[in-house]
Amino acid sequence: MTFTYNDKKLTVNKDGEFELDGKLLVLQPKESVIGSGRFDALPEGELHGDKVTIDGIGVYSKKHVSDDDKWYGKVDKKTKSNCRKSCRFTSKNW
Repeated sequence: MTFTYNDKKLTVNKDGEFELDGKLLVLQPKESVIGSGRFDALPEGELHGDKVTIDGIGVYSKKHVSDDDKWYGKVDKKTKSNCRKSCRFTSKNW
């Protein structure tokens, strides 16, 4: 999976935190991170599901926040190309 912020690729440090240009990423209220991934084509009619969870701690409030995204996709009989999934996580009350 790849995560981006304002179209810039994020890295993950040894503590599992997002970094941008080598600095800890701090989201302001209403800002978001986009996660996307690609997987090989599924056999026709097969269902695939994922759940991604992002956790954060407010810089000033120290409040724990969490958001998750569930995604399910089924191969269309007409389309047999690779699938791509994206999800957006928006900071709330950080």
